[in-house]
Amino acid sequence: MKEKVYLIDGSSFLYRFFYAIKNLSYNNFPTSVIFGFARLLLSLKDAKYILICFDSKEKTFRKELFDDYKKQRPPIPDDLAIQIEPTKEIIKAFGVKYLELAGFEADDIIATLANKFKKDFDVVIVTQDKDLFQLVDDNVFIFDPVKNITYDYKKTIEKFGVKPQQISDLLALAGDSSDGIPGVENIGPKTAVKLLTSYGDINSIIKNKDRLPQKIKENIDEEKLKLYKSLTILDKNINFDNITIDSIKKSEPDLELLTKLFKQYNFKSLMDKLVPNKNNNKNCNQANLFDEQLPSYQTDDSVLLELAAYLIQPKTAGNIDKCALFIDKGLYEKVSEMTYSQKVSYLKPIFLDFIKKLGLEFLLFEVELPLSKILKKMEKEGIGVDIEKLKQYRETINKLIQEKRSSIESITGSININSPKELQVALFEKLGLKPTKKNKTGFSTDSDTLEQLDHPVAKLIIEYRILTKLLSTYIEPLIKNADKNNRIHTTFNQTLTLTGRLSSSNPNMQNLPLDNPFVNIREAIVAKKDFSLICADYSQIELRVLAELSKDPILLEIFKKDLDIHTQTAVELFNILPEMVDSHTRRIAKTINFGIIYGMGAQSLAKTLSIPAQKASEYIQRYFERFSKAKEFIDETLKETKNLGYTQTYFNRRRYFENINSPNKKLAEFEKRAAVNAKIQGTAADIIKIAMVKLDKALENFDAKIILQIHDELLIECSDAQVEEVKDIVKNSMEKVVNFEVPLKVNIGIGKNWHEAKT
Repeated sequence: MKEKVYLIDGSSFLYRFFYAIKNLSYNNFPTSVIFGFARLLLSLKDAKYILICFDSKEKTFRKELFDDYKKQRPPIPDDLAIQIEPTKEIIKAFGVKYLELAGFEADDIIATLANKFKKDFDVVIVTQDKDLFQLVDDNVFIFDPVKNITYDYKKTIEKFGVKPQQISDLLALAGDSSDGIPGVENIGPKTAVKLLTSYGDINSIIKNKDRLPQKIKENIDEEKLKLYKSLTILDKNINFDNITIDSIKKSEPDLELLTKLFKQYNFKSLMDKLVPNKNNNKNCNQANLFDEQLPSYQTDDSVLLELAAYLIQPKTAGNIDKCALFIDKGLYEKVSEMTYSQKVSYLKPIFLDFIKKLGLEFLLFEVELPLSKILKKMEKEGIGVDIEKLKQYRETINKLIQEKRSSIESITGSININSPKELQVALFEKLGLKPTKKNKTGFSTDSDTLEQLDHPVAKLIIEYRILTKLLSTYIEPLIKNADKNNRIHTTFNQTLTLTGRLSSSNPNMQNLPLDNPFVNIREAIVAKKDFSLICADYSQIELRVLAELSKDPILLEIFKKDLDIHTQTAVELFNILPEMVDSHTRRIAKTINFGIIYGMGAQSLAKTLSIPAQKASEYIQRYFERFSKAKEFIDETLKETKNLGYTQTYFNRRRYFENINSPNKKLAEFEKRAAVNAKIQGTAADIIKIAMVKLDKALENFDAKIILQIHDELLIECSDAQVEEVKDIVKNSMEKVVNFEVPLKVNIGIGKNWHEAKT
C-alpha cells in the first residue's frame, strides 16, 4: 500500500474555520482560525507528508484574463486577516510546511504537486472546492471533511454526472458563482451534463453547435466559452523542481512553543492533546483525520447522533459520550478509547434503536434534523441592527448611569454600587434601614429587598442596575458583534435547554427587553433596505397547550370562541359577568393562569399579588374547581412522573426528573413544578420547531427568510414587494402546523424595525 501525501486547501479552511466558531476570542483578539488550524493539525499528528497551500495576494493569471474573476467576493474580514500570521506561526510550530506562490492560487499549487507526487504516493486533497475534483484519478483522491467522504474516480462521476477530466468543461458551461464565472445562459448543471455526455468536451460542443437546440445554440459565444474553460482548468505545470517529498515531510513539533502559544490564546481544551498518546494508531487515515472537527464540519452522522443524544437524554446537551453512559455504563467504557468518528459509527445503530423504542423518530428526522440546517441558514443570514441608534442609546445610558451614581452617592457617600458588601454597609449601617432578608454574605440587597425598603436610594439603586444591565448585557454586545454590514450573526443552541426550547448566544438575542423605561432596544433591530420585518407570535400558546392536553371543556370553549382567556378566567373565579371584569380582577386571573403552568403555589401567588396566603390558596382552589380537567391533568402528570422518572410532551420529547421522589422536600417540590411545566412548555417548543420547518419550505420561492426565533415568536425578513403575501403564508403555516382540537392563534405585524412589527 502506498504512503499518503496530504495536500490541504489552506485558503478555504481559513474562511471555514473563521465562520465555524463565531466570535471565539481571548483578550479581545479573535482566535477561531488559529484554533481551527491547531485542532486540524493535532488530528494530523501521525501523518508523515503534509503541505498546506494558500492563495497568493498578488493578481493571478486568471484575473489578467478575466477582470470579473472572483470580483463579487467581499474583502477579507478584518478579524480573519489579523489571524493569518498567528495561524502560520502555529503551523510552523507543528513542524508542518505551508506554501504560497505569487500569481498562483492554492488550487494550482495543489494541482501541480498532486501531479508530481502521484507517481509514487496516494495523494489525498483535503477540500470542498469542486475545481479540485478534476484532479481525481487512480492515485489522487478528494476528502470532503463535511460529508466525511473520500471521492475516488467512480464516486466523482456519481457526484457530478461527468468524469473528473470533464469537470472544467462542466464549470465553464454551467458557470461557477463562487469564482464569478457566469457560464452560458440557459445552461445549468443538468443541461451541461447532458451536453458533455453526448459530445465529450467544449470543443466538440462548439463543432456541433448547429445540432444543438435553438435556445442553447443562440447563447453559445465560442470565444467566451473558451475563456471560461481556461479559467476553470488548473495549472499542473508550475516549476516546483525544488520541492521534493522530503521537503514536505513533517518535522517534530516544537512542544515548548506550542505550549506557549496555546496558553497565549487560552486553548485549554487542546493542551492535553499536545503530548502523543502511546496507544495512538501510527497510520493516519481519513477515519481519524477529522476526529477533532469543528461544528461546521460535522458529518451528517455526527449531527444526527448529537441530536439523538439530546432527545434520548436532554441533560447530555448532545454529548454522545454522556448519552452512551446514560444508556449503559459498559457501552460508555467500550467507546471511551475510540476516536470520535469511530464512536459515531459504532453508536449510530444503538442510538437509533433507542430513538425508535422511545417513539422519538418524528422529532429526530422530521423536526430536529431539518431544523439544524435551518438554524445554520439563519446564523449565516444574520439580523440587521441600527448601529448609530445603538451608539446613541449607549451615550444616553452612560449619562443616565452617571446621574444615578451621583444621586446615590449624594445619599450614601462614595461607594462601589456594584459591590453587595458595600451596599450592605451603606444601607443597613450608615442609613440604618431595616433589612428584610439574609443570605450567606450578610443582608440581601437584591431587587426584592430594595423594593421593600422605604427610602429614595432604593429606587435609585434599582434604576442604576437596570441601566448597567441594559448597557453591558444588551447594547454593548450588539454593537460589538455586528459585522461590517451591520448584521448580528447569533449562535442558535439546539441542544442546551432541558425543555426543547432553542437558546441563542454571542449575543443572546432572545432576552432583549420588550418594555424598558429608558430606551427601546427592539427599535434598533431593523430590516435591510427595501425589506420589512414580519413578527409572528403564537398567542397564549402554553395555555392553549394546557387546554389541548387536559381537554378541559371550559378552556377549550374559551379558545374555540376566541374569547379573552384572562377575562373568562376572572368570570369563573369571581362568578361575575364578563362586563364586570375590571383591570384588578383580570390581573389576578392572568397571574393565576400563567402561575398554574409554572406550578405556582399559594405562597408565590400571595407574594406576586401582594395578598394573604389564605386568599391566594382560595383562588387556586376555586380555579381548580372550575377547571377540573386541568387539575386532573396536573395530578396525572405528577403521578406519571413519580412512577416513571420522566415526563413527555405531546410529541414524546422526554425530560427526566431523578429527584421528584427525593426525601429533600424542597428539591422534590421544585421538580414537581418543573415536571408540569416541562410537558406544557416542551410541547409548545416542539410546535414552533415544527412550524419553522414547514415555514422554511413554504418560503422557498419567496424573497423572505426566518432570521430569529424567540421562544413562541418568529421574526421573518421579507422584501417589501412580497410582504403582504408572505404575511398570510406565515400566519397560515403557523396556525395549521398541528391538528389540535384547540385552535392555534398567531398575532402578526409588519414594520421596518422589531418594535414596530411587534406593536
